[in-house]
Amino acid sequence: MVTVDDDKVLTKLIAMALGRKGYRVVEVNDPTRVLEQLRELRPSLIVLDLVMPSRDGLQVLAELRQDPVLKDLPVIVATARDAEYGAKAEALGATYLRKPFEVKALLELVPKIAGSSPGGGA
Repeated sequence: MVTVDDDKVLTKLIAMALGRKGYRVVEVNDPTRVLEQLRELRPSLIVLDLVMPSRDGLQVLAELRQDPVLKDLPVIVATARDAEYGAKAEALGATYLRKPFEVKALLELVPKIAGSSPGGGA
């Protein structure tokens, strides 16, 4: 599993919460290299921030969906932007989670989206 956000505190929080449930999580704080890293890691799921200063998460998501290796990767998008922005992500096949969110909500959502149990690969 991979969490992508320019906010290092949030990626650490997500990684810790999911790690306690047995998931292996890789934190990515540089969205400019995210597709390259995803190809290497082949994660079971990505938690993706949509608003980052160096690269828009919707752009990352659109590129992900066009990549033959990564196109079917389950994605949870997290954003504080309005629901319209979340709807754009959902149109690209992602699941929308509005920030701020309760960690419990993420923990309930992950197994439904990832379709796997803890202890798997990245």
